[in-house]
Amino acid sequence: MSKECLRQMIASAGWPMILLAGRGMNEPRVAVIMYHSVGGNAKMSLSPSAFSHHIDALQDMGAKFATVGEICGSREVSDWTICLTFDDGFEDNHSVVFPLLVNRGIRATFFLCSGFVDRRIDISARFRNYRGLSPMNWQQARELADAGMEIGCHTVSHPVLATLPAIMQEQEMANAKKEIEDQVGIEISSFAIPFGNRGTYTAETLDIAARYFRVCCTTRFSTNAIRFYRHREMVLFDRIEPRPSQSARQITDQGRGRWDALRWIQRPYRGTK
Repeated sequence: MSKECLRQMIASAGWPMILLAGRGMNEPRVAVIMYHSVGGNAKMSLSPSAFSHHIDALQDMGAKFATVGEICGSREVSDWTICLTFDDGFEDNHSVVFPLLVNRGIRATFFLCSGFVDRRIDISARFRNYRGLSPMNWQQARELADAGMEIGCHTVSHPVLATLPAIMQEQEMANAKKEIEDQVGIEISSFAIPFGNRGTYTAETLDIAARYFRVCCTTRFSTNAIRFYRHREMVLFDRIEPRPSQSARQITDQGRGRWDALRWIQRPYRGTK
């Protein structure tokens, strides 16, 4: 059986995950959940009602919420902690997601591509699933930060870092960090690798990131053990990504670690997202 067939079989039902990834049943986990667009008109944009069902189900099941920066520096971690993250900096993150989070008292992390927010680079034109979506502006980013949301770095132009020489990788990280800090007025210590799956970053990428950030998120599909994995002094988090078709029950199962077996059959990078 091919890996792709196995992925489709696993994704079609929630209960096989209990057999394949029983460790999520008992061990404390930190689930970092990755979203992109909520309420947008792109192919993979999540509807506001679906997103609300996700977070309401997680709250009803007793999950505690924190930003990735908070959880990275915390000495006390709940048995089940959820970090909501939003990549790229789409405008609906502010207009749709922001009020939904505020109404529930949830803080989240927003990873911004500085060139996209600054309107210099239209990264969405390269994304099959998020094509045509507009970026938030710097004032909206400042409003997120002022309300207690964490702002993180997602490079300047969303490149495949593994394809760049070291000096250009560093420019993408360091320049974006400085631009965001200058515009938002806060220190940026969290980073999400563009694309973030196999083949999009190297050990050298992590070496560079560790010079600028305290925490780094990939898109390797898994929850995280309480004893965080580190590269040098930088904490590395795997993330899980909900699909628009998934139910709230499937999201809570993923957050509990019951789908973690997907980490071992994850597709490598194929040129877009």
